[in-house]
Amino acid sequence: MNKIVITGPECSGKTTIAHALSTRLGGVIVPEFARIYLSMLDRTYVYEDLKAIWEGQIELESAALAIERTPIISDTGALVMLIWSRVKFGRVDPTIMDAFAQNDCNLYLLCAPEPGWAQDGLRENPFDRWALFYLYHKELLESGHPFGVLQGPHELRLGKALELISKRN
Repeated sequence: MNKIVITGPECSGKTTIAHALSTRLGGVIVPEFARIYLSMLDRTYVYEDLKAIWEGQIELESAALAIERTPIISDTGALVMLIWSRVKFGRVDPTIMDAFAQNDCNLYLLCAPEPGWAQDGLRENPFDRWALFYLYHKELLESGHPFGVLQGPHELRLGKALELISKRN
């Protein structure tokens, strides 16, 4: 297993499961560049920022690959960018669409939005997380990319993630 992408709506436990998998599997975690980028931005983000965020995410993944320790566990991916852009701006940069279509990962783990929602200054969607989840699910089904859904409490999610990873190896 070379690369695992954790995906899903905001505040659905992606970072928690990414860290747990990194610890359990000895892999390298790639943080969500959007959080870094947006926290340093002194204005409201615009459509063009999403391409810059995606480019920053790719740079973080390239740095992780240079460490030569697998698996790479990415706390986000092109699918997050695709859904975010489509929902927020009604369009998606072709670079992001191509990145998702080309699929450079072995497994997507789609997190259901069950843990509850907490505002952190960057999150925007407290009321439509399940609607967003179904958009993620639909895109993954239509793409044919390998994925599994993580639901329930953390330990159940971690167990399911490890089971899915084991089946892919």
